[in-house]
Amino acid sequence: MNKSRTAREIVEILRTRRQKYKIHQWRIADELGVKREQVCLWEKGGREPRFDTLCRWANLLGFTVDLRDRDAPTFHSADGKSIAQRR
Repeated sequence: MNKSRTAREIVEILRTRRQKYKIHQWRIADELGVKREQVCLWEKGGREPRFDTLCRWANLLGFTVDLRDRDAPTFHSADGKSIAQRR
């Protein structure tokens, strides 16, 4: 069953995964083409990343994004389980 999640909740999942694998914010920032401070703002809830950036960030951390339902894309972990449906 898919749970509806906000971008903020998805960012929290990505932050937790980043920390679990001991990946620094600067590495994520470098891969996304932004400054480390921007990643910090996203993770602290000061700003929301654009949807395309959120998808690229998820991909960097091993998640895939199912865009078949354009109104509610679903994020999946590597094992194929749905972790979030963004509305």
